[in-house]
Amino acid sequence: AARLQEIAARLEANIRDGVNDLNDVYAQTEQKLDAVVATIASVSNMAALESKQPELSVDEFAHLIADLRSKLEAYDADADSVLTKITSHELPDEQRSAFGRLQQKLDGYDFDGALEILNGLVG
Repeated sequence: AARLQEIAARLEANIRDGVNDLNDVYAQTEQKLDAVVATIASVSNMAALESKQPELSVDEFAHLIADLRSKLEAYDADADSVLTKITSHELPDEQRSAFGRLQQKLDGYDFDGALEILNGLVG
């Protein structure tokens, strides 16, 4: 990141000084920025994986789904905390995607839409 800062400062100085040929400095800046962004993404993905709890048991999952369904039917904003409990555990990709769409519905206070997604997911 320090090297990126140096290159970016050089790019800024060249722009300020009216240097016309900025291609080399721009390419170096972009290359270093790509490396920094890739590192940040990698660390972020590792942290997300490490923060996930193990899979829920079938009974735990069924209990949380029943609780979520009940809260959605009652238009209860606490449905969000139940959904967070569910999604803090390891889930198959297709379920994670569906729960993501369900979260979007909850974020918009669309309890009926969230309930439709839940029913389509678990019946």
